[in-house]
Amino acid sequence: MTPPRTHWTSGAVSRRLPTLVAVAVASTVVSAEVASSKSIRADELGRKSSDPPAHSAKIVHLGPTPAGVIEQCRRVQAEAHFRMLCPLVLPRAVIGWPGQPPPPLRAGLIRSNPRRPPDGVDIGYGAPWEFYSGQPAALVRPHLWRNRPCCFLHFVVQRGAPASGARPAILGGRRGRLLPANSSGSGAYFGNHVRFFFREHGVSYVVTLHAFGNQETIALLGRLIAELRPIAALRASPPPKHGTTVRIGSAGPRAIAAAPGVLWVLTREQPINPAAPWTGTRATLLRLEAATGAVKTRIPIRGEVRGLAASKGAVWVADASGARQEGIVLRIDPKTKRMVARVRTGTWPAAIAADARGVWVVNTAPFFKRGALVRISAATNRAEGRPVPLGPAPSGVAVGAGAVWVADAIEGTVRRIDVARHRTIATVRVGRQPYAVAFAAGSVWVTNSDDGTVARIDPSTNKVVARIRVARNPYGIAARSRSLWVASLGAGTISSLEASSGRVVKTIRVGGDPVGVALTSGGIWFSQNSEGAVTRLSNQNGHASKAS
Repeated sequence: MTPPRTHWTSGAVSRRLPTLVAVAVASTVVSAEVASSKSIRADELGRKSSDPPAHSAKIVHLGPTPAGVIEQCRRVQAEAHFRMLCPLVLPRAVIGWPGQPPPPLRAGLIRSNPRRPPDGVDIGYGAPWEFYSGQPAALVRPHLWRNRPCCFLHFVVQRGAPASGARPAILGGRRGRLLPANSSGSGAYFGNHVRFFFREHGVSYVVTLHAFGNQETIALLGRLIAELRPIAALRASPPPKHGTTVRIGSAGPRAIAAAPGVLWVLTREQPINPAAPWTGTRATLLRLEAATGAVKTRIPIRGEVRGLAASKGAVWVADASGARQEGIVLRIDPKTKRMVARVRTGTWPAAIAADARGVWVVNTAPFFKRGALVRISAATNRAEGRPVPLGPAPSGVAVGAGAVWVADAIEGTVRRIDVARHRTIATVRVGRQPYAVAFAAGSVWVTNSDDGTVARIDPSTNKVVARIRVARNPYGIAARSRSLWVASLGAGTISSLEASSGRVVKTIRVGGDPVGVALTSGGIWFSQNSEGAVTRLSNQNGHASKAS
């Protein structure tokens, strides 16, 4: 029987260019038990993979399925009236494009006919598979295959009839028929996927996974199939027992910033609410009451927003969507909640750091050309002084010790920039994929997102004096005079460091993929990349708590 042609709703992954998916490494791999006398060999999975089995045989870490995916599965069942299955766990992206966090997990609807109810869900998220062709080999090799297996994952669950050529097999404890990948993209249910067909409770299901050209594809597909459950059995991850969590209704709250009594949250991803399906990128700036987590204001912003800084008198948002690759920084009055200035800074502004007289803006550039650091005066709302040249992938920025400090994800460095002369006076090697920068206890602190460490720089010598191992894939960092807090996305933890010694004094397992951190008088706030939530940890005990 020939399966029907598939149509995709807005936000579903393209049929011809499947979403790149990053996969972290660590959970049990389940092998496929093939029920026929002739086993399916790895070389039957399709085109030859550039990811050798020696690399992708690493174990894949699976985390709880985010609320957004569960809601899309629930929507399929509500509209199509069949017993929809959804996975309890899924891989999460852990490494993003240089200088950026990994994208959140997304799910789109699949329809065999655009006028009929959906047939299933298409789950994926994009991340780089191999960094920066054209860069020196020394910069590329450490990053190969960080998002295993190979580079991405593209997973589909839908109803549908078996395709011809599928062989009897048992996969993930379910008996059905297995069809290896046999094309570059076209064909029955994604020809470049390994496809498994089974029937359960009167419904014929198709579950597919993009082929990576080795036996690990079947093993990972089996692991995901074993975790499929009726939608009624799935619930979003329960909130931590202590603290406050606010679900903001949109995946990807990338940037958060604290001001007196307030937490600002900047998000630029798709809505999670099933009544508002994935319809494209939109940006929102939210103002939360720091003491209670109550959402007081939602400010819609049109643009490709990336960076955020807040002070008592202003909120600054980086918008990289200007014409001719130009970017702007928006200044918003926190009292009136209105935009009061638009400042042109250069190409693609990203990170922002505020001081008493204004902000420093990190501009990135297309194709990883050299970025630039620009100063904006709070008095005039104009860029002042000459731009300071930066490296190919500038990311985090902080002000301290009479200087501006800028990390570069490709170079693996932090630059020290003289604020008076507007020029780089030192470059410090810190680790792999440095992301965020903070200043505390007379030192500069940098998260290295690809090696699980925080580097400490002594400004008096411009040298790294300590590398503190925290957990997998640290991204956000926030500092007080005596302590620092680090969000480790790959491990799902928040760690507290003693600023005087650099010692890790506490690690709190919060689950999901925490990415941003901000400190208020009432506690430690962090953002969940795929859950569409921000959570507060109390100052007293460091326990997490969530509240709708």
